[in-house]
Amino acid sequence: STWGKTKIMNKNERDGPEVWGGILQAGTTRKFILNEESLFKIENITLTSDAKTRTTVTLSENDKSFVLCHLVPNKVESWKADLDFYGERELTISTSSAPVHLFGWKVKVSETISENKNTKNGNGKANGKGK
Repeated sequence: STWGKTKIMNKNERDGPEVWGGILQAGTTRKFILNEESLFKIENITLTSDAKTRTTVTLSENDKSFVLCHLVPNKVESWKADLDFYGERELTISTSSAPVHLFGWKVKVSETISENKNTKNGNGKANGKGK
């Protein structure tokens, strides 16, 4: 599989969000182990350009599994996931029958909370969503 990650930093930042992404091959899984100090975000799931069949993308945590999306070539080729995960946990993402691109980012929760406290309507919760 092909996976990568990179840091995005402004000139005054020492640490910034870490952008990650990769291709999840058909019939495979990818495990993400999260720590309690990070916000982990899944932004987008897209069929690869060579996908020829419908696929189901599933997220598993502990003993529970959830269908995130069904992607179909030439009909529904991409899904804007916009999923946030906080805290210590282990997530597994799988695809059934076609390869998909996964894209997201992660950042330290303490940095996100600080940024929200500095906004006019910040409520001190990460990403302002209170999750």
